[in-house]
Amino acid sequence: MSDWREINSHEYEDGYGYRLFHDDSYDASDYERGFKIYATTGAARYIPVDVSISAADADEENHVQDLLRGAKAHVPLYLLAHGDVSVSTNPFHDPYDSGQCGFAVLEQDSPVDGDRAMMELVLERMVNEYNHLLRGNVIAWQVTKRTVCESCKNSSVDIIDSCGGYIGFDFKELDSLVNEVIDVISRHREAEHASKSTRSSDD
Repeated sequence: MSDWREINSHEYEDGYGYRLFHDDSYDASDYERGFKIYATTGAARYIPVDVSISAADADEENHVQDLLRGAKAHVPLYLLAHGDVSVSTNPFHDPYDSGQCGFAVLEQDSPVDGDRAMMELVLERMVNEYNHLLRGNVIAWQVTKRTVCESCKNSSVDIIDSCGGYIGFDFKELDSLVNEVIDVISRHREAEHASKSTRSSDD
């Protein structure tokens, strides 16, 4: 992967190692939001809008309320556009570059179910994850293995396992991700050891 900004890396004595990095290669078009965005046409300059709304007059406001009454659940959606773009279900502390742009909506065909309070909580979490995606908070990892040529002593590093698309990870959660990657390294070590044992017995 060429598009990566390293967060952390480590290499062990046996040549195995790992890298954690921002997954700038993640294709946001593959992301399934899980909720619909009912928002103003102005918001569409920054985020995808599924249903355009406007509160320019009383008739339009009544139309918006009719749309929302037909939904399973909805929460206010706020947009901050100042360099980067952020969304939230709560107001931003920036009166100039932010404001409510519309609503995050669970429509009737959404698989999310439950009482309204629970569905609104799920919506808040979905919006929070989507915000992480917009801000580029997507993490990936690689497991690497360094090998040294016995004749020329040149070394090379091969990527032997990798996974990306971890959306919403912050630095407090990276320890758990490192532990997951170390488990992957352990499985590769075990497989390598088993392969060497098999070759030795065949000899």
